[in-house]
Amino acid sequence: MSALRSLLSVAPGVPIEPTDILDDKFGQLRSLPMVGTWGLYSVIAAAGITFAIALAASRRPQLLAAARNAAYATSALVLFDLLLLAYAFITHDFRIRYVARYSDRSMSTGYLITALWGGQDGSLLWWLSLLAANTAACVAWMKSRWRELQPYVIATLIATLGFFAVIMAFSANPFAESIAGARADGEGLNPLLQNFYMIIHPPSLYMGFVGCAVPFAFAVAAMASGRLDEEWLYAVRKWMLFAWLFLSIGNVLGMLWAYEELGWGGYWAWDPVENAAFMPWLTASAFVHSTMIQERRRMLKIWNVALISQTFFMTIWGTFLTRSGMIKSVHAFAQSSIGIYFTYLMVTVACVTAALIVYRLPELKSLDVDSVGTRKYRASMGPLLTKILLVVLAAAVVIRFQSDKMAPIGALAVLTVQGLAGLGMAKMRRVYSSYPWGDYTASIALFVLFLPFTFFGCIVYWVASAVSKDENVSAEAEKKQQAIAVEIDSVFSREAAFVANNWVLLAMQGFVGITTAYPLISTAISGEEMTVGPRFYNTWMVPLGLILFALMGIGPLLGWRKTSKSSLRKAFEIPLIVTLSTAILHIVIGHRLGFPWRVESDPIYPTTLGLVLAKMTGLMPILASSLAAFNVAVLVQEYSRGVAARKKVTPDENVFASIWNLVAKQRRRYGGYIVHAGIVLMFVGFTGAAYRVDREVALRTGESVEVEGYKLTYLGPRRVDSDPAKMEIYTDLKLEKNGKYLGEIHPARFIYRRQQMPTSEVAIRVGPREDVYIAPGSVNAETGLATLHVYINPLTAWIWLGSLILIFGAIVAMWPEPEVEEVGVSAYLRTAGAVAWSLAFGLMIALTPARVHAQTSSTHAGDVHMKSPEERKLFSNLLCMCGTCDRLPLSACACGWAEDMRNKLGARLSVGETIESITSWYVKEHGAAALNVPRSRSVWLVPTILVGLGAIGAVFVVRGWTRKGATSAQKAADEEENKAEGRDDYDSKLDDELSDQ
Repeated sequence: MSALRSLLSVAPGVPIEPTDILDDKFGQLRSLPMVGTWGLYSVIAAAGITFAIALAASRRPQLLAAARNAAYATSALVLFDLLLLAYAFITHDFRIRYVARYSDRSMSTGYLITALWGGQDGSLLWWLSLLAANTAACVAWMKSRWRELQPYVIATLIATLGFFAVIMAFSANPFAESIAGARADGEGLNPLLQNFYMIIHPPSLYMGFVGCAVPFAFAVAAMASGRLDEEWLYAVRKWMLFAWLFLSIGNVLGMLWAYEELGWGGYWAWDPVENAAFMPWLTASAFVHSTMIQERRRMLKIWNVALISQTFFMTIWGTFLTRSGMIKSVHAFAQSSIGIYFTYLMVTVACVTAALIVYRLPELKSLDVDSVGTRKYRASMGPLLTKILLVVLAAAVVIRFQSDKMAPIGALAVLTVQGLAGLGMAKMRRVYSSYPWGDYTASIALFVLFLPFTFFGCIVYWVASAVSKDENVSAEAEKKQQAIAVEIDSVFSREAAFVANNWVLLAMQGFVGITTAYPLISTAISGEEMTVGPRFYNTWMVPLGLILFALMGIGPLLGWRKTSKSSLRKAFEIPLIVTLSTAILHIVIGHRLGFPWRVESDPIYPTTLGLVLAKMTGLMPILASSLAAFNVAVLVQEYSRGVAARKKVTPDENVFASIWNLVAKQRRRYGGYIVHAGIVLMFVGFTGAAYRVDREVALRTGESVEVEGYKLTYLGPRRVDSDPAKMEIYTDLKLEKNGKYLGEIHPARFIYRRQQMPTSEVAIRVGPREDVYIAPGSVNAETGLATLHVYINPLTAWIWLGSLILIFGAIVAMWPEPEVEEVGVSAYLRTAGAVAWSLAFGLMIALTPARVHAQTSSTHAGDVHMKSPEERKLFSNLLCMCGTCDRLPLSACACGWAEDMRNKLGARLSVGETIESITSWYVKEHGAAALNVPRSRSVWLVPTILVGLGAIGAVFVVRGWTRKGATSAQKAADEEENKAEGRDDYDSKLDDELSDQ
């Protein structure tokens, strides 16, 4: 006991400080920073041991229990480090550099916890902790099931966990000590992050990102073990839905934060970090739909494993974008050296998944793995893939030590993946040339997902195909392939609709991905960085979004396998009538209600292409409203037919009970319909952006101004000094409409004393028809003149309402079934987490319309004043080039350089100089990077070609899978029987699906 007391005390009678963990006898180990650092080293060691045991367990099953326990221990070490850092924040241990930079003694406990992910180092530890929690939950959930998959699942998750531990230990250590020693006080958290949404937005988005690791681990395990039937798919579908739910919540919370925090009147600016969170949501959405085809028809196996792999890859790429500093963003962390680590991880993920897909193509194509062709394929591909991967690893290491630039490594990774895919396609072409459509399907999938930039893979494919042929193997493969029926029976089927849906989602992801990386691409090609702004995205993404919106309604109306002409007519009759009626009503009375059926849109290019795109954008309101009506009619019809089908079985059941039981019995299907309903409302809200009005006003005390029927009366400035951290200057306004008093609103400017950072507080009055959104500019202390930016944002509240419905539908779809095996750790984790987050989100939204909000923003810390529509048009297409801010458009940037440039360009406009000539001068002075919409054709030509190739590929896939010839006699007899009973196959489809679920 005396020895223990000596370890737990510094000296007799001297109490232990909170950060003194060990005795002086252990040197520096007694400090909390050192304990945290050694905790990271322990995680790396534990992860390595666990990885080795897990791989050994794949050959020696008796080691599986040890691998599971080791995974628990590794996860516990990570959680210990997280708690240690949280303790450091709460106790103000300013010896730690990260704690000193992101907190101070005046911060509340809530914001001290938020500071955990307020900076790069802590956010990585938070990511690692969520991954550890998911790993532990997954291991506990698997129990004794999927014993052949478990070793590879654990190994994949632990390898990813160990990678993040390596990053923190050697490049982004959150426990690193300040060189100058402990500070008396910290610097404090960035005012932009002292916001309610920043408390819940990063955790939810990171939960979505990290949640994608579990499905990826199962996909790797299935390919590594060769167990590629539907077993692994059933295991991951709700994990992916869980990740998709939190990706959705994270994206919506990010929209809310931007809307109330950045002060520019919008909610989505197509910022690179926003895009990084949006892209995995697109691929996850594609997987959620395509997995249903594999479950029912055993199709799209290659596609599904590729989608899971790409979703996980996009989460890593998004993290890389926000932390490498390679792409500028108002949301990104500062530039750092960790980008090279993420490059290695992306290279590893891309190469390993491509190699596994190529190696397992026979199983993924449902071919006989014991055939001569498959054995020859496997015998030749295994050693070849191993050699290629080893060469890539050696070359990457050499390049790393020869150059600090990551571009050569990235190029090498792309070429390697393409080479692997090309070899795999060539081998499959040689072995299975008698069934070309299956080979083309694999080729298209691999090309779209892994070969977006060059044709190196195709070159490898052509060369390898030309030098080797084996007709005997082809004949055997043909015989095997003919026994497998995986075709799509008809273009008018749900399978075909899902393929089209996947094409649109992947086209959107590819388009956004290429244009987001365009600054890097343009720099590599021409040496000049070009930035793509919101106008470009909004113009080009509108058609794709409308196509996806239409497919969302068409899919449920089509039956599995095929839909007859009579069924099509009956299914589409009412929705099309509703759609046409809505379009006519919009044209006739829309302008009277303030929502005209078309709007004017300025072309982004001074060419015919720009005019065509502008016309398409101008028609967006009527197309969106018509498609919204179409989708609502489809959903109502689906529920009505489902209730009618139940009434035949239980005639005494009332309508509400029928709906309840219908959803309870088929939660996945009807929960998905609820998700669709939420997306419809969100689309209605997005359409409101076409009618947005913004106006800048300057008022003196007592003056009033009218904007779109709203009367604003300036009551005067008001200064508040109650908060020691900041000085608050409010601009009090009285709001009226049609003579009715609506209340007072108070936009403000805050000046944070510690950071010497002026910010602006927007005021928002939320309503079902429109939001009144006011961002303050400047207040002249002598004259009392206040400048304000007033936005009228129609239908924005419908976005948040639709988000709540989407979350509710996702929870319904993933709610655990009452079977005994479903009630486990995963079920409780999914439901408890989803319900908790949705309740918090719902409470936040529910409180929104009741009061005016005011949040901070550094973006509009000054006055942005434009005198004419010509100035607005000019400034919106020119970026600030001061070199110190976030390169916002001159119409939004409030820095001094931007203000001087606006005055200079405005003077040139006032003397009659054209917008085109001023733009040309600006580009000549500052380069093509100064344009918000680059005029280079490559910025839109490359993604457009990619989208077009994807569309052609989707058409060929569907046509290639479509069976030729008439239906079987049995199907014909069933159809005649249905007609005789006054029924059609649409009713049969509903009855069949009701009985199946």
